[in-house]
Amino acid sequence: MDKRSFLAIAVTFVILLAWQILYLGPRQKEVIARRSAAMVEKARADSIAAVERGGDGKRAEEAQTGAADAADSAYKDAADSASSGSPDFFAAEPGTPEKTITIDTGRMIVALTNRGAEISSVRLPGFERPAGGAVELVPEGARGGISLAIEKDGAWKSFSETFFEISINGKPAAGGEEILLSESEPKAEVLFSRKGAGGESVEKRFVLSRGAYEAELTVTMERNGALARTAGYAVSWEPGIALNEKNAKQERQKIASLGRVGDEFYKEDTGKFSKTGMFEHDGTVFWGAARSRYFISAVIPGAQRSGTLVTTGDRAAGKTGFSLRYPFRGDPERVEDSFRCYFGPQEMDPLK
Repeated sequence: MDKRSFLAIAVTFVILLAWQILYLGPRQKEVIARRSAAMVEKARADSIAAVERGGDGKRAEEAQTGAADAADSAYKDAADSASSGSPDFFAAEPGTPEKTITIDTGRMIVALTNRGAEISSVRLPGFERPAGGAVELVPEGARGGISLAIEKDGAWKSFSETFFEISINGKPAAGGEEILLSESEPKAEVLFSRKGAGGESVEKRFVLSRGAYEAELTVTMERNGALARTAGYAVSWEPGIALNEKNAKQERQKIASLGRVGDEFYKEDTGKFSKTGMFEHDGTVFWGAARSRYFISAVIPGAQRSGTLVTTGDRAAGKTGFSLRYPFRGDPERVEDSFRCYFGPQEMDPLK
């Protein structure tokens, strides 16, 4: 075989391989998804027909059970197909560098990291520690400031070890940026995004304003691929509140997890977590918080709706936290919810 013929065969092989990867692969996923949707629709139709026929209640019940099983299988097949060949959407990528963005509002200095799309530090320059330096709300070495988790297959999967892409005010961030908000730049928007091969995506958008102890948070999800068949999500404050006072023992006595659900106000200090690490309070969630003697970290949903306030704590470690959990009602394909986060002193004016 001459050199020209060998080259022609090699080029043909490359074209066929590219055709398989770029065209046939996505087409096969679309076909599987359409078939799954058809199976779901047929199963539902069979179930409705069986119920309408009545007569044999046992057969109707069996039809409904079979429909549920078929629907569950179809959704699982579609999700598995969409995410096949792609890395775990929740997993960390070895070797990915951690990037931190720092924003100074004039009242607080907040550090945000692409690892978990979380808050890793909140300093309050208007308040000094007895040993010197600004008050810090996040304990040293702790993680999970405004963390995000998804409930799937009966278990909670956290994004705390997952890396996100970052942009600041619509432009890609390199990491290491330090932004001082001013009259000419009164707001900063930090967007963390993660996209999967099956069409799934998660975004956490933080907006910080000059002169505020507050951060606006928007959580957006596309529930395809690895996020299909998920049951709910949670926004949490996990690290507790750092001790800043000279008398640490006295300060620990004021540490507690707080919240309001419906007409009930809950306050659980560290002593209540001697036998359990969490309490669950179901109903309309108004807010959740973790506090020390003088400072507090709180999350207030933009719309009060049914969910679960989970208060968490560790008596031995002397820390508390909280989580706001919401189920995916109606199995929405897209979810977008807003929250207000407060990090600052327990003073009436800013808390209002």
